[in-house]
Amino acid sequence: MNNLILPKLKSAEISSIHISNFERQFEYYLIANELDAKTEKVKIAHLRFALDTKLNDVLDSLNLNQDTLTTKELLQELKDNLLPKENAAYIQYTFFDRKQENHESFNDFYMDIKNLSAKCNFGDKTDDILKCKIVHGIKDPVLKERLYRSPELKLPEVINHCRASEDAKLKLGNGSEGWSEEHKDIHLIKRQQSSNTNTNSFSTAQNVQNYNHVHNREQNHSNTRSHQRQFNSNNFRGTSGKFNQQRHQFQRRNHRSSSPCVKCDSHHNRGRCPAYGKTCGLCMKMNHYTKCCFQNKNIQTINIPDNEDVEEGKMSTH
Repeated sequence: MNNLILPKLKSAEISSIHISNFERQFEYYLIANELDAKTEKVKIAHLRFALDTKLNDVLDSLNLNQDTLTTKELLQELKDNLLPKENAAYIQYTFFDRKQENHESFNDFYMDIKNLSAKCNFGDKTDDILKCKIVHGIKDPVLKERLYRSPELKLPEVINHCRASEDAKLKLGNGSEGWSEEHKDIHLIKRQQSSNTNTNSFSTAQNVQNYNHVHNREQNHSNTRSHQRQFNSNNFRGTSGKFNQQRHQFQRRNHRSSSPCVKCDSHHNRGRCPAYGKTCGLCMKMNHYTKCCFQNKNIQTINIPDNEDVEEGKMSTH
Protein backbone atom coordinates (compact mmCIF):
# COMPACT_ATOMS: atom_id res chain seq x y z
CA MET A 1 0.00 0.00 0.00
CA ASN A 2 1.32 3.46 -0.90
CA ASN A 3 2.13 5.69 2.05
CA LEU A 4 0.20 8.95 2.47
CA ILE A 5 2.35 12.04 1.95
CA LEU A 6 3.25 13.88 5.13
CA PRO A 7 1.38 17.23 5.36
CA LYS A 8 3.43 20.37 6.00
CA LEU A 9 2.84 23.41 8.22
CA LYS A 10 4.74 26.62 7.49
CA SER A 11 5.24 29.58 9.80
CA ALA A 12 4.00 31.97 7.09
CA GLU A 13 0.64 30.18 7.11
CA ILE A 14 0.04 30.23 10.85
CA SER A 15 -3.60 30.93 11.66
CA SER A 16 -6.35 29.20 13.58
CA ILE A 17 -7.81 27.74 10.38
CA HIS A 18 -4.45 26.55 9.00
CA ILE A 19 -3.43 24.83 12.23
CA SER A 20 -6.85 23.16 12.57
CA ASN A 21 -6.66 21.89 8.98
CA PHE A 22 -3.11 20.65 9.49
CA GLU A 23 -4.07 18.89 12.70
CA ARG A 24 -6.86 17.01 10.91
CA GLN A 25 -4.61 16.07 7.97
CA PHE A 26 -1.83 14.91 10.29
CA GLU A 27 -4.25 12.63 12.13
CA TYR A 28 -5.34 11.08 8.80
CA TYR A 29 -1.66 10.69 7.90
CA LEU A 30 -0.94 8.71 11.06
CA ILE A 31 -3.94 6.41 10.52
CA ALA A 32 -3.33 5.84 6.81
CA ASN A 33 0.31 4.93 7.41
CA GLU A 34 -0.56 2.75 10.42
CA LEU A 35 1.36 5.04 12.77
CA ASP A 36 -1.50 5.70 15.18
CA ALA A 37 -0.52 2.63 17.22
CA LYS A 38 3.10 3.76 17.54
CA THR A 39 4.47 5.46 20.63
CA GLU A 40 4.03 9.20 21.11
CA LYS A 41 7.75 9.65 20.66
CA VAL A 42 7.51 8.27 17.11
CA LYS A 43 4.43 10.40 16.37
CA ILE A 44 6.16 13.54 17.66
CA ALA A 45 9.13 12.82 15.42
CA HIS A 46 6.80 12.75 12.40
CA LEU A 47 5.14 15.95 13.64
CA ARG A 48 8.42 17.82 14.05
CA PHE A 49 9.42 16.70 10.55
CA ALA A 50 6.16 18.21 9.22
CA LEU A 51 6.97 21.65 10.72
CA ASP A 52 9.32 24.11 9.06
CA THR A 53 12.50 25.40 10.70
CA LYS A 54 10.96 28.49 12.33
CA LEU A 55 8.18 26.50 13.99
CA ASN A 56 10.66 23.93 15.29
CA ASP A 57 12.74 26.78 16.70
CA VAL A 58 9.67 28.06 18.56
CA LEU A 59 9.06 24.65 20.13
CA ASP A 60 12.72 24.31 21.11
CA SER A 61 12.65 27.73 22.78
CA LEU A 62 9.80 26.60 25.04
CA ASN A 63 12.01 23.95 26.69
CA LEU A 64 9.20 21.40 26.69
CA ASN A 65 9.65 17.86 27.94
CA GLN A 66 8.65 15.99 24.80
CA ASP A 67 8.92 12.63 26.57
CA THR A 68 5.67 13.39 28.43
CA LEU A 69 3.80 15.32 25.72
CA THR A 70 1.44 14.09 22.99
CA THR A 71 1.16 15.41 19.44
CA LYS A 72 -2.10 17.18 20.31
CA GLU A 73 -0.49 18.90 23.30
CA LEU A 74 2.46 19.97 21.16
CA LEU A 75 0.14 21.53 18.57
CA GLN A 76 -1.76 23.25 21.36
CA GLU A 77 1.51 24.80 22.53
CA LEU A 78 1.95 26.25 19.05
CA LYS A 79 -1.56 27.72 19.18
CA ASP A 80 -1.04 29.21 22.64
CA ASN A 81 2.25 30.85 21.71
CA LEU A 82 1.61 31.93 18.11
CA LEU A 83 -2.09 32.74 17.85
CA PRO A 84 -3.90 35.68 19.45
CA LYS A 85 -6.43 34.84 22.11
CA GLU A 86 -9.87 34.31 20.66
CA ASN A 87 -12.40 37.00 21.51
CA ALA A 88 -15.57 35.06 22.32
CA ALA A 89 -17.71 38.21 22.31
CA TYR A 90 -16.57 39.16 18.80
CA ILE A 91 -17.09 35.62 17.49
CA GLN A 92 -20.63 35.61 18.90
CA TYR A 93 -21.29 38.99 17.30
CA THR A 94 -20.06 37.63 13.95
CA PHE A 95 -22.31 34.59 14.37
CA PHE A 96 -25.48 36.55 15.12
CA ASP A 97 -24.74 39.15 12.43
CA ARG A 98 -24.23 36.52 9.74
CA LYS A 99 -26.85 36.37 6.94
CA GLN A 100 -27.05 34.28 3.80
CA GLU A 101 -25.64 36.20 0.83
CA ASN A 102 -27.45 36.45 -2.52
CA HIS A 103 -24.73 34.42 -4.25
CA GLU A 104 -24.52 31.82 -1.48
CA SER A 105 -26.14 28.38 -1.36
CA PHE A 106 -27.79 27.18 1.83
CA ASN A 107 -25.13 24.53 2.48
CA ASP A 108 -22.34 27.12 2.31
CA PHE A 109 -24.26 29.38 4.69
CA TYR A 110 -25.04 26.53 7.10
CA MET A 111 -21.46 25.22 7.24
CA ASP A 112 -20.12 28.70 8.02
CA ILE A 113 -22.49 29.41 10.90
CA LYS A 114 -21.98 25.87 12.23
CA ASN A 115 -18.22 26.45 12.39
CA LEU A 116 -18.78 29.80 14.08
CA SER A 117 -21.14 28.29 16.64
CA ALA A 118 -18.44 25.81 17.71
CA LYS A 119 -16.35 28.76 18.94
CA CYS A 120 -19.15 30.64 20.69
CA ASN A 121 -19.35 28.52 23.86
CA PHE A 122 -23.12 28.03 23.59
CA GLY A 123 -22.94 24.70 25.40
CA ASP A 124 -26.09 22.55 25.30
CA LYS A 125 -28.03 25.43 23.69
CA THR A 126 -26.01 25.24 20.47
CA ASP A 127 -28.69 23.43 18.42
CA ASP A 128 -31.51 25.77 19.48
CA ILE A 129 -29.45 28.88 18.79
CA LEU A 130 -28.25 27.47 15.47
CA LYS A 131 -31.85 26.74 14.44
CA CYS A 132 -32.90 30.32 15.24
CA LYS A 133 -29.92 31.67 13.31
CA ILE A 134 -30.87 29.65 10.22
CA VAL A 135 -34.49 30.83 10.29
CA HIS A 136 -33.48 34.44 10.81
CA GLY A 137 -30.53 34.43 8.39
CA ILE A 138 -31.83 32.70 5.25
CA LYS A 139 -32.55 34.94 2.26
CA ASP A 140 -35.80 33.32 1.04
CA PRO A 141 -38.67 35.37 2.59
CA VAL A 142 -41.33 32.78 1.76
CA LEU A 143 -39.38 29.94 3.37
CA LYS A 144 -38.52 32.16 6.33
CA GLU A 145 -42.21 32.94 6.95
CA ARG A 146 -43.11 29.24 6.74
CA LEU A 147 -40.42 28.33 9.28
CA TYR A 148 -41.52 31.12 11.62
CA ARG A 149 -44.99 29.52 11.65
CA SER A 150 -43.50 26.19 12.76
CA PRO A 151 -41.48 26.90 15.94
CA GLU A 152 -41.79 23.26 17.03
CA LEU A 153 -39.39 22.09 14.31
CA LYS A 154 -36.04 20.71 15.43
CA LEU A 155 -32.69 21.69 13.90
CA PRO A 156 -32.46 18.68 11.51
CA GLU A 157 -36.01 19.38 10.27
CA VAL A 158 -35.24 23.05 9.62
CA ILE A 159 -32.09 22.09 7.71
CA ASN A 160 -34.06 19.56 5.65
CA HIS A 161 -36.76 22.16 4.81
CA CYS A 162 -34.10 24.62 3.60
CA ARG A 163 -32.31 22.06 1.46
CA ALA A 164 -35.57 20.75 -0.01
CA SER A 165 -36.71 24.28 -0.89
CA GLU A 166 -33.43 25.07 -2.65
CA ASP A 167 -33.52 21.73 -4.49
CA ALA A 168 -37.08 22.42 -5.68
CA LYS A 169 -36.01 25.81 -7.06
CA LEU A 170 -33.09 24.13 -8.81
CA LYS A 171 -35.40 21.65 -10.54
CA LEU A 172 -37.84 24.39 -11.53
CA GLY A 173 -35.00 26.50 -12.87
CA ASN A 174 -35.81 29.70 -10.94
CA GLY A 175 -33.45 29.55 -7.99
CA SER A 176 -30.08 30.13 -9.59
CA GLU A 177 -29.95 33.79 -8.53
CA GLY A 178 -29.06 32.63 -5.04
CA TRP A 179 -26.29 30.18 -5.89
CA SER A 180 -22.58 30.50 -6.26
CA GLU A 181 -21.01 30.51 -9.72
CA GLU A 182 -20.04 26.85 -9.25
CA HIS A 183 -23.66 25.90 -8.54
CA LYS A 184 -24.82 27.88 -11.61
CA ASP A 185 -22.28 26.13 -13.86
CA ILE A 186 -23.37 22.68 -12.67
CA HIS A 187 -27.03 23.59 -13.17
CA LEU A 188 -26.33 24.99 -16.66
CA ILE A 189 -24.49 21.82 -17.73
CA LYS A 190 -27.36 19.62 -16.53
CA ARG A 191 -29.92 21.71 -18.39
CA GLN A 192 -27.86 21.71 -21.60
CA GLN A 193 -27.48 17.92 -21.47
CA SER A 194 -31.21 17.51 -21.00
CA SER A 195 -31.92 19.99 -23.78
CA ASN A 196 -29.58 18.23 -26.22
CA THR A 197 -31.26 14.88 -25.51
CA ASN A 198 -34.71 16.21 -26.41
CA THR A 199 -33.84 18.62 -29.24
CA ASN A 200 -34.74 16.33 -32.13
CA SER A 201 -38.07 15.16 -30.70
CA PHE A 202 -39.00 18.71 -29.73
CA SER A 203 -38.22 20.05 -33.22
CA THR A 204 -40.30 17.31 -34.86
CA ALA A 205 -43.24 17.97 -32.58
CA GLN A 206 -42.96 21.71 -33.23
CA ASN A 207 -42.97 21.19 -37.00
CA VAL A 208 -46.06 18.98 -36.78
CA GLN A 209 -47.79 21.58 -34.62
CA ASN A 210 -46.97 24.35 -37.11
CA TYR A 211 -48.25 22.26 -40.03
CA ASN A 212 -51.51 21.45 -38.22
CA HIS A 213 -52.00 25.12 -37.38
CA VAL A 214 -51.55 26.20 -41.02
CA HIS A 215 -53.67 23.34 -42.35
CA ASN A 216 -56.54 24.11 -39.95
CA ARG A 217 -56.51 27.78 -40.95
CA GLU A 218 -56.62 26.86 -44.63
CA GLN A 219 -59.42 24.34 -44.03
CA ASN A 220 -61.53 26.87 -42.10
CA HIS A 221 -60.95 29.45 -44.81
CA SER A 222 -61.94 26.87 -47.45
CA ASN A 223 -65.20 26.04 -45.65
CA THR A 224 -66.10 29.72 -45.33
CA ARG A 225 -65.48 30.36 -49.01
CA SER A 226 -67.50 27.26 -49.98
CA HIS A 227 -70.53 28.51 -48.03
CA GLN A 228 -70.15 31.94 -49.62
CA ARG A 229 -70.06 30.47 -53.13
CA GLN A 230 -73.18 28.40 -52.40
CA PHE A 231 -74.98 31.50 -51.13
CA ASN A 232 -73.97 33.52 -54.20
CA SER A 233 -74.97 30.68 -56.52
CA ASN A 234 -78.44 30.53 -54.99
CA ASN A 235 -78.80 34.29 -55.36
CA PHE A 236 -77.72 34.16 -59.00
CA ARG A 237 -80.08 31.27 -59.69
CA GLY A 238 -83.10 33.31 -58.64
CA THR A 239 -82.27 36.65 -60.25
CA SER A 240 -83.83 38.24 -63.34
CA GLY A 241 -82.55 37.94 -66.91
CA LYS A 242 -80.97 41.38 -66.60
CA PHE A 243 -78.88 40.22 -63.63
CA ASN A 244 -77.82 37.07 -65.54
CA GLN A 245 -76.76 39.27 -68.43
CA GLN A 246 -74.69 41.43 -66.06
CA ARG A 247 -73.10 38.31 -64.58
CA HIS A 248 -72.07 37.05 -68.04
CA GLN A 249 -70.57 40.42 -68.79
CA PHE A 250 -68.67 40.30 -65.48
CA GLN A 251 -67.31 36.85 -66.29
CA ARG A 252 -66.21 37.98 -69.78
CA ARG A 253 -64.38 40.95 -68.28
CA ASN A 254 -62.60 38.58 -65.91
CA HIS A 255 -61.45 36.16 -68.58
CA ARG A 256 -58.56 34.20 -67.06
CA SER A 257 -55.11 34.17 -68.60
CA SER A 258 -53.33 30.98 -69.70
CA SER A 259 -50.52 31.12 -67.07
CA PRO A 260 -51.30 30.54 -63.36
CA CYS A 261 -50.55 33.41 -60.97
CA VAL A 262 -47.52 32.88 -58.66
CA LYS A 263 -49.43 34.53 -55.80
CA CYS A 264 -52.64 32.47 -55.89
CA ASP A 265 -51.90 29.61 -58.34
CA SER A 266 -55.04 30.48 -60.36
CA HIS A 267 -55.89 32.26 -63.64
CA HIS A 268 -57.18 35.83 -63.61
CA ASN A 269 -56.79 39.17 -65.36
CA ARG A 270 -54.04 41.57 -64.43
CA GLY A 271 -54.75 43.45 -61.20
CA ARG A 272 -57.49 41.02 -60.09
CA CYS A 273 -55.47 38.54 -57.97
CA PRO A 274 -57.67 37.08 -55.21
CA ALA A 275 -54.63 36.82 -52.92
CA TYR A 276 -54.28 40.60 -52.73
CA GLY A 277 -54.79 41.71 -49.14
CA LYS A 278 -54.60 38.13 -47.79
CA THR A 279 -52.06 37.09 -45.12
CA CYS A 280 -49.93 33.96 -45.57
CA GLY A 281 -50.36 31.46 -42.75
CA LEU A 282 -46.72 30.36 -43.00
CA CYS A 283 -44.57 33.50 -43.26
CA MET A 284 -47.33 35.92 -42.10
CA LYS A 285 -46.62 38.25 -45.04
CA MET A 286 -49.38 39.65 -47.25
CA ASN A 287 -50.62 39.31 -50.85
CA HIS A 288 -50.10 35.56 -51.42
CA TYR A 289 -51.59 32.26 -50.31
CA THR A 290 -49.79 29.79 -48.06
CA LYS A 291 -49.50 27.19 -50.81
CA CYS A 292 -47.64 29.75 -52.97
CA CYS A 293 -45.27 30.92 -50.21
CA PHE A 294 -41.59 31.00 -51.22
CA GLN A 295 -40.63 29.68 -47.78
CA ASN A 296 -42.72 26.57 -48.42
CA LYS A 297 -39.94 24.92 -50.43
CA ASN A 298 -38.42 23.15 -47.42
CA ILE A 299 -41.76 21.79 -46.19
CA GLN A 300 -43.34 18.68 -47.68
CA THR A 301 -45.91 19.70 -50.32
CA ILE A 302 -49.53 19.15 -49.32
CA ASN A 303 -52.62 19.32 -51.52
CA ILE A 304 -54.77 22.28 -50.51
CA PRO A 305 -57.96 22.77 -52.52
CA ASP A 306 -57.87 25.84 -54.73
CA ASN A 307 -61.03 27.39 -53.40
CA GLU A 308 -59.84 30.94 -52.65
CA ASP A 309 -61.72 32.55 -55.55
CA VAL A 310 -62.59 36.19 -55.98
CA GLU A 311 -65.45 37.03 -53.73
CA GLU A 312 -68.23 38.13 -55.98
CA GLY A 313 -69.89 41.20 -54.57
CA LYS A 314 -73.58 41.80 -54.60
CA MET A 315 -74.80 43.53 -57.78
CA SER A 316 -77.90 45.64 -58.14
CA THR A 317 -80.83 44.07 -60.01
CA HIS A 318 -82.42 47.39 -60.87
